[in-house]
Amino acid sequence: MEENQKELQKMYLEMQFLDEQMKQIQKQITMLDEQLIELNNTIQALDDFNKTAVGSNILVPLSPEIFANAGLKDNKELLVNVGSNIVVKKSVEETKELLKKRLEIIKQYRDMILDEMQKINLQAVNLEQEINKITEKKE
Repeated sequence: MEENQKELQKMYLEMQFLDEQMKQIQKQITMLDEQLIELNNTIQALDDFNKTAVGSNILVPLSPEIFANAGLKDNKELLVNVGSNIVVKKSVEETKELLKKRLEIIKQYRDMILDEMQKINLQAVNLEQEINKITEKKE
């Protein structure tokens, strides 16, 4: 009887651990989903930017809440931070391709951790079945 009790405690602890892992993965998935939305919005904004006439007045964000009025001098080239504070000139199309590659990498990573979450969920279901078997024997 005491052996079953120790086994149940061990299983409950493992179940809590699996639950925590699932919550962490869910947070990661939420963050990745937000990044995917942001990248898609940026790609759409580039399409709109490409159609904006040279000389048009545009709003340039200085921070998320602060904008400056500016005149558009060039709608064909952008300055893109490619990492390590290195900025290069890229065409709108090149920039969109770069963002699409990032989008694919994030989607692949999201799929990978989603698979991991499904494996953990399966472990939790199996563990729950084992717990039920042991508790049914007690009754």
